[in-house]
Amino acid sequence: MRVIGCRAMTVGVALLLSATLLRAQEEKPEPKIDATALAKQSQNPVANLVSIPFQFNFNTGGGLGDGTLFNLFRTGSWAVGPTAVLLAMPGHFVLGGLANQLWTFADAGGDPDVNQLLIQPFINYNFARGWAVTFAPILTADWNAASGQEWTVPLGLGLTKTTVFNRRPMTIGGQYYYNVVRPDAGPSSQLRIQVALLYPTGRPVAPEKPKPKE
Repeated sequence: MRVIGCRAMTVGVALLLSATLLRAQEEKPEPKIDATALAKQSQNPVANLVSIPFQFNFNTGGGLGDGTLFNLFRTGSWAVGPTAVLLAMPGHFVLGGLANQLWTFADAGGDPDVNQLLIQPFINYNFARGWAVTFAPILTADWNAASGQEWTVPLGLGLTKTTVFNRRPMTIGGQYYYNVVRPDAGPSSQLRIQVALLYPTGRPVAPEKPKPKE
């Protein structure tokens, strides 16, 4: 009876230790994320970061009639072309631009053929705690359009917030742009709402505070 009791006590202590260690691992705090550093990563188109964006564009006005429009279409064309990126990250800024030119190389027959230029300059100023003001208009030129109808040139601003929700880093933001140059049938303005899930390969953690000098 004494041997059985000793074995039972040993098993009980082992289970108690296992439960305590498991609880300690579960309660181990996640490393703090430097939201500003992560925001700058998310604004960098060539950063070591995977971003899954969900973007909603609300176009209003123009020759298609006032109101909110959801443009969902496909051209039936396959297009290819060069892309270039410029980037600088001085201080609180993330600056640069992206440009590409696409030409149709295969299609399902009929119009439209693709011959389009896209230019996106971006200027981001990052505040503390993941807040940023952003300027990232998308300029397009359709070289197949009639004379005077090729360009769409928007101007505007946006505000974004990079944060962590349920242990998932993400960026939430909105931008508004007014098309100062547009085709007659193009929308006069656009509101963009975006939520992007962020998967950094190396999670930026809060920098250590400098030690006081002795």
